[in-house]
Amino acid sequence: MPHPRLLAGCTLLQLAATLVAADPVALAELPEPARPEAAAAWRALPVAQRSAVVIDGDLAEWSESGAIDLPFDPGQQRVREWGGLADCSARLRLGWSEEALLIAVQVRDDRHEPLSGEHLWQGDSIQFATGLDGLGPEFGVAAGPEGVRTYRWNHGPSEGGQITAAAKRGDGVTTYEVAVPWTAVAGGKRPAGRLLGFSLVVNDNDGSGRKGYIELTAGIGETKDHRRYALLAFAGADRPSLAFSAPGRVAVDQGGSIRLDGWAYLPEAAGPRPAAWRITGPAGRPVAEARSTTSLPAGQLRPVRLDWRPALGAEPLTCTVALEVAGARIERRIEVIGADAMAAAAARALAARDALAAAQAALPRPD
Repeated sequence: MPHPRLLAGCTLLQLAATLVAADPVALAELPEPARPEAAAAWRALPVAQRSAVVIDGDLAEWSESGAIDLPFDPGQQRVREWGGLADCSARLRLGWSEEALLIAVQVRDDRHEPLSGEHLWQGDSIQFATGLDGLGPEFGVAAGPEGVRTYRWNHGPSEGGQITAAAKRGDGVTTYEVAVPWTAVAGGKRPAGRLLGFSLVVNDNDGSGRKGYIELTAGIGETKDHRRYALLAFAGADRPSLAFSAPGRVAVDQGGSIRLDGWAYLPEAAGPRPAAWRITGPAGRPVAEARSTTSLPAGQLRPVRLDWRPALGAEPLTCTVALEVAGARIERRIEVIGADAMAAAAARALAARDALAAAQAALPRPD
């Protein structure tokens, strides 16, 4: 269940599937990301441009725009004997400039025990990684009594670029602010028109060793797997941005539903606007439609959800799913097939394989 603080004022659209897309500008030019696992294992997030960020540990210039509270899903909480939000929770903001990927994290933690060097991850810290075409660099940042501590475990395909970081601790909250230069991520240039893999964990240590962590997505804490990272879609600060994730094919039981989870960012100038999901079948025939009953607030990154019960027939349903807000639109084609039909097709394929094997075995063998 999404975190209640994150969902305050947002819209959950009751109607479903699961999809990818990014910045509505030049959507068709975005490549299809390779994701062999279920789409539910990762998330697509729009990231707005921020040009006035100073890396000093003071987040006044960030405002609350685009903030994500962690954990907003029970699966993100990986801390043993977790004592609730006061024990370990975080607010994450992301942004980009022409020079760097920008990260700001405020961690609420009742006890702060940082470590340093290659063991930095075992103490209170943040740990994050990127991946464009595979595992990229992985960094850690901690707040020590003498100031910020950083460490780099993996360079990925790029050997260049050092992060700039600041960290402050006060009133039970640790604030981290980081700039990751594009030289450390993507060969010196922001990956325009591409989705950048990213994940982050918040490590927790209450004085008796690492208790565990809170994660944005899997791919860092338990195993190193860039395929499970979130996907960042870079958007301008002055235009709407949308993201949602989905497999190309999905199986559903008769009468069952498919869930679509998306994110929408509206710039301040756009004003509050409603979001809409539209699903069309062959020849543009409307299949389903849902519009938010309340408007999405401007200047904030908000989740939007669709639960759809498709009418299944004997043949797969090929449809286009679109998310729209403030004149921006993203879409993706998916194929919906009944779970029984998919199971029957798999059984036929296995039977055909067995029949072929039996026929081959019955062939006379040369002396």
